Amino acid sequence: MTDWIAMGGYAAYVWGSYAVTALTVAGLGLLAVVKLRRAERRAAELDALRPRPRRAGARKAGEATSLDQRPPQPGASEQGASP
Repeated sequence: MTDWIAMGGYAAYVWGSYAVTALTVAGLGLLAVVKLRRAERRAAELDALRPRPRRAGARKAGEATSLDQRPPQPGASEQGASP
């Protein structure tokens, strides 16, 4: 086992390379998370500044909907009557 850890006399280079690689990958992962959070925060700020357009057909408070204004269906009041 110690022979394998010693890597034939090149342990300092091999394990050092593994350490540098692991630190680089961890740093890149952390940097990606930080940038993602910053971008999400910026997007939320920009979204809050954008005026919201009214949807087509959107109604103001107190207005009747088109369902409220429909005339009654013929035969709707006679549903329970027998023929």
